[in-house]
Order: sequence, then C-alpha cells, then structure tokens
Amino acid sequence: MGRGARRGTHPEELLRATEPASPDASGEATYFPPGSTILWRYRHSVAPLRVVEDGPRQLVAWLPGGTPLLRPVLPDGRDVRSVGAHEMFRHGRALRRDVWHGYGSLRIAPRGRPWSVWIFRDDIRDHLRWYVNLEAPHRRDELGVLSDDRV
Repeated sequence: MGRGARRGTHPEELLRATEPASPDASGEATYFPPGSTILWRYRHSVAPLRVVEDGPRQLVAWLPGGTPLLRPVLPDGRDVRSVGAHEMFRHGRALRRDVWHGYGSLRIAPRGRPWSVWIFRDDIRDHLRWYVNLEAPHRRDELGVLSDDRV
C-alpha cells in the first residue's frame, strides 16, 4: 500500500469488491502516505484523490477541480439525476468519463464508520459547503478505498 493507483487498470478491475488491507509483516497497520494518489471507488464510480492524511482515526483526501474520473450514468447515457427519484433507482448503471466540476472536494472518511463528509467551496469560493455521504465503511486495498452508497 501507499504506492498509489496503478495506471492502465481496466475500470471493471477497479470496481471489484476487495478485502480490507491487512497489517504489514510487522503487524503494524499500513496507511497511505500524504501526497500519494489513491482511487476512491464506489460500485459505480472511480476518482483519483490525493491523500492529505491517513491514520487510525480517518482518511482525508483531496479531489481537485478538473480531475478526470469515471461517473455513473443510466444505461442509455443519460445523467442519473436527469430522471425523477421514482425512476432513478429502477435502472442499471454504466460508466462515463468525465471531470470533477467545481473547485474540488476534501473528503473525510472516519475508520469503520458508514459515512464520509465531503467539503466544497461554492462557485464564488467564498462559502464552504458540506455533504454527508451515507455509505458502507471503506475497505482498503493497494489501489485505495472501496465503498457502496447506502442511498
């Protein structure tokens, strides 16, 4: 762990369920070093984030604006949010290449907790905004972290 994401990995490989990372040979927990790039994955999305802090309490990572990523769309290519809530969860998902819009997002994932907090700046960059994402506790592997949305 800690070397960051591998290049050239097929998106399907990135989305597969993984086992949590085990301690290293010394029995010590392993963490991603600050400045390394990891993949923050959900079942239907993949984004490379820069590690700010990783330790026994939490993982903190930064997603700069304009970063290329894979995001979920409906099988016909429409944006997931382009349909009403009654239809949003009745369809499968496909992946589309996109970029992170806005000024970036600082993500904080407490260890073993079923949520993460995402902090944003608004378009004027004067105000902070935040969002709590309800999700399964993050699992770790050599590429980064993997979770599933709960909503």
